[in-house]
Amino acid sequence: MENLVGFLLFIIIIGGLMLLFNVYTKFLAKLSSKQLKKRLDSGKINDAKLVKLYNTYKKQKDNKLMAFLLSGIFYKSYLKIPEAAYNLYEQEMIKRNLPLQ
Repeated sequence: MENLVGFLLFIIIIGGLMLLFNVYTKFLAKLSSKQLKKRLDSGKINDAKLVKLYNTYKKQKDNKLMAFLLSGIFYKSYLKIPEAAYNLYEQEMIKRNLPLQ
């Protein structure tokens, strides 16, 4: 009986840690998105750098292997970080009339 209680307690603790990691990843995605938006709105990124960053995030936004290696089973929530950045870069490129490649 003690083994069963210990095993259930272990499962609950691991589940709690996984939940905390998921919440942390979502928080990190929102924070980095807001920071990037402020940086783009301030105009500190020139056109050449914007195109380079856009192309970089275009490749990274669907990289499931790297997301799985970095965040395990929460790779889908981790994929939201580069996808959000890609969308922000894309909007800025449309705003500046730069060609989307």
